[in-house]
Amino acid sequence: MNFRSILIFLVLAVLLLPGALWAAKCTRVLPNEVFAFFGEKRSDVDCDDYEYKMVDLNDDGQLEVVATNYRRSCEDAGYCNFEIFEKADQGWKHIATIPGRFRLLPTKTNGYHDLATWLLGHRYVYVWNGRTYHDINRPEANEGGTQTPTPQPDRPPASDGAETG
Repeated sequence: MNFRSILIFLVLAVLLLPGALWAAKCTRVLPNEVFAFFGEKRSDVDCDDYEYKMVDLNDDGQLEVVATNYRRSCEDAGYCNFEIFEKADQGWKHIATIPGRFRLLPTKTNGYHDLATWLLGHRYVYVWNGRTYHDINRPEANEGGTQTPTPQPDRPPASDGAETG
């Protein structure tokens, strides 16, 4: 190989390798329970469909998984639901659905950080009730399970003063 061939090979490797590594990254990080929740097998996953974060919601040193699948979790209104999974004795369990992007607030309820979301021009705050997160303005909507209500665009935004910049 001459110098030019080596240079071309290195440039192509630098350009193509990160994309190939990213494509496999979600299957190395996310547990099988996340893919099963979205109705996929790990071997069939397209990582371009997923966005995820690892966050410690209860400051116990164990990271929880927050993930969305763009093809299965996004609404026509332009937001995606983010699913939260927590490490359990026998794998990972789904503990909440939060619509839209959220931010951990410094405040806590029942040992878990409160979460703030902004959707359709309104702010929502979700708090932990011991089993799941629920919208503080609509706690009755979550009494029976982990599904969060679809945001109501005509509802006034929450104003609890807990937002951080």
